[in-house]
Amino acid sequence: MSASLLERIERDLDKIGAELWDVDVPDSTLDRILQKLSSLKAQVSVQKSLQATANLLRQQQVGKALPNHRARGVKYLIHFVFRKESRRGARHKQLRDWDCNALKLLGLSYSIKEIVKMEDAEFELLRTRGPGFFRRRELSRLLYRPDVDKAVNVMVNDADDDGSYVKFIQDHTTTRLQIHKRKFDAVDGAADNQAAMYDKAGPSQEKEAATKLYKGDVFIVSKDDTQYAVSNVDHVGEIWLTNPEGDYEAYDVKKRSFLTLWLSREMGEELARRSKPMVCT
Repeated sequence: MSASLLERIERDLDKIGAELWDVDVPDSTLDRILQKLSSLKAQVSVQKSLQATANLLRQQQVGKALPNHRARGVKYLIHFVFRKESRRGARHKQLRDWDCNALKLLGLSYSIKEIVKMEDAEFELLRTRGPGFFRRRELSRLLYRPDVDKAVNVMVNDADDDGSYVKFIQDHTTTRLQIHKRKFDAVDGAADNQAAMYDKAGPSQEKEAATKLYKGDVFIVSKDDTQYAVSNVDHVGEIWLTNPEGDYEAYDVKKRSFLTLWLSREMGEELARRSKPMVCT
């Protein structure tokens, strides 16, 4: 918004006040004007809080944590919005249709106590106009920073089963991968080269290739996260199926076959953050 436009708004407000003062106005008209002024006051109050957060995001480098542990507010808000039960009224459910980035901005701008105790007019304005404030200022890329990502990755174990929390996490992951998207030719090429090695290898070479080891941490990935990873085709390379010939120890004797899924480094790191490490003995 240009400085000239802001100056014009201030002049117009002064002019309206002066013109109103000089005329006789019916009570019903004054009541309507008071209602509009109350709505404008609520808007300015909300805008002031959101604008301060937007300014902070623009000033702070994306690779650096926000001051005063501000990102913790995102974690607290996510738990407040998506938990099954809340002893703080019904406002948490009214925020579930917000997109994931607007919710993060809200968590950086307000504490749970402030949201719960907010006047109805102010909360209604925040609820209906908050997401639009975020979209018009194009703040998405500024929210994908280590401290905010860490706050989002603290899972809500008692989330409501209406699917809103799952959608929130999926939207966060999708946008995060898009923002940090790189070329995955190296991953796909590694899978293609490995497959070609099996096709061309002789008996001794094939045996050597079949026993190749890959070192790294192992994680237990949930079925929902697995389905989500597979659905992001840009981050998926080859998928291999293994049907073991002999018996081996398994968690479920009826499920012994397994898939090897080649993923982009970004998707692998994202799943690792959301999964439990497997302790191998």
